[in-house]
Amino acid sequence: MAAGAGRAGHRGRQDLRGPAVRRQPRGHLPQVDLGQGRRHPPPATFAELTADLDKVKAANPDPAFAAFNFPGQYWYGALQFVWDAGGQLATQDGRKWTGALEKPAAQQGLKAWQQFQNTYSGAASRNVDTKAPDQAAMFAQGATSAILDTSVNTILKDNPSIKDDIGTFPFPSATAGRTQPVFLGGSDLGVAAKSRNQDLALAYLKAAADPAVQRSAIAGIDGWTPVSTQVIDQVTPSLPPLSAAFFAAAKSSGSTPATPGWATVESDKSINTFFADIATGRKSVADAARDFDAHLDQALNAAR
Repeated sequence: MAAGAGRAGHRGRQDLRGPAVRRQPRGHLPQVDLGQGRRHPPPATFAELTADLDKVKAANPDPAFAAFNFPGQYWYGALQFVWDAGGQLATQDGRKWTGALEKPAAQQGLKAWQQFQNTYSGAASRNVDTKAPDQAAMFAQGATSAILDTSVNTILKDNPSIKDDIGTFPFPSATAGRTQPVFLGGSDLGVAAKSRNQDLALAYLKAAADPAVQRSAIAGIDGWTPVSTQVIDQVTPSLPPLSAAFFAAAKSSGSTPATPGWATVESDKSINTFFADIATGRKSVADAARDFDAHLDQALNAAR
């Protein structure tokens, strides 16, 4: 079954259904050991990752430098900690959605993320997103040794000279032998219910989702992650080393609630504020989760 297939109408387009065409996972982008001039082997466990970051942090005490830049509003990345602990944003019972961030597993993940963010990312990052300042530019300029991102393309555009000095790997899980589930977004295709050419639209959709097209075009030409885990396994051996980690990360993934009401949560940026409240300490983890769960209860069920 296609790992990324599902409902394509959850952003308010209730008259649209279809599979994801390409997926966009996030991988961890580490630089080489700063000042050492050699590539550092990627950590296989979360403990190895934090041990490496502790060394980087100790060797670079400048407060303007971040061992791991992790913006407080970067909810795509923060959700990985929630999922890794076994938590969820919300649960569904029939047609009713209920915020689930007050549950013990989600609380555990949120606390783990807060500790990681506060320990390895600079204080100035706690109330910002990935674009202000631009984290890819920070990485390219040497202001951080690691970030969580979807590709290396922007980084290498900013600074092509570091191509041989960076590496990628999936973010390790707190559970040995696993990687954190990544947020899986991407592009959707669907057939409009009122289309006068549904047969043609369906034929195009089937062609785009065909495994051969996924291998040759989606992965082979564009470098995007295919929708199928089977195709991921087929193309991974031929990938450049910098790309392979993103494909590997995509095999363990999560997504947002498949309901039109999710559009409200993204558009009002309440989820950005939720994670920033935790990163900055404006609210305790428990209070932030309680308030955001109440908002999820309302927003996710508004279109029922």
